[in-house]
Amino acid sequence: LAHHDAKQYHEAIECYDQALQLRPGYPAVLFAKGNAFRQLKEFERALKTYNEVIRYAPRVALVHNNKGNVYTQLKKHTEALECYDRAIELAPDFAGAYFNRGNNLYQLSFYEKAIESFERTIELQPKFVKAYVNKGNACFSLQRYEEAVECANRAIELDPSDSFAH
Repeated sequence: LAHHDAKQYHEAIECYDQALQLRPGYPAVLFAKGNAFRQLKEFERALKTYNEVIRYAPRVALVHNNKGNVYTQLKKHTEALECYDRAIELAPDFAGAYFNRGNNLYQLSFYEKAIESFERTIELQPKFVKAYVNKGNACFSLQRYEEAVECANRAIELDPSDSFAH
């Protein structure tokens, strides 16, 4: 983990492989390895590794969420949504998964549904600044300008230094 924390992802992967030789299929190590591949933008390898984690530990919401993040980076928003929906099914209070789902719905121009996801994010984490910003963007796309301004104002109130809120 020291290599991972130091952003030495290639070295981290070597250590993870050594650990997996001692304990094949260990979900925590596989998950960390998938995260390292994602940081290196080796997305296909990250997906393969996350799928292996899911084979051993299918009910870990964070794995499904991170797999969705890879699909998002690949601009495969429909596949990403499936992952976020699964993460939410496993952990209904997982604000990050709602936020990520909202972002993908927004990218697909499903603005109303994106707003619903951002609202759920805000319910779970009322100080999640980017949820207000992104909800405001979705409202703006629907020409709901007053609501968009309210979201921006709330984001600025929570974090005046957030440049996206201005």
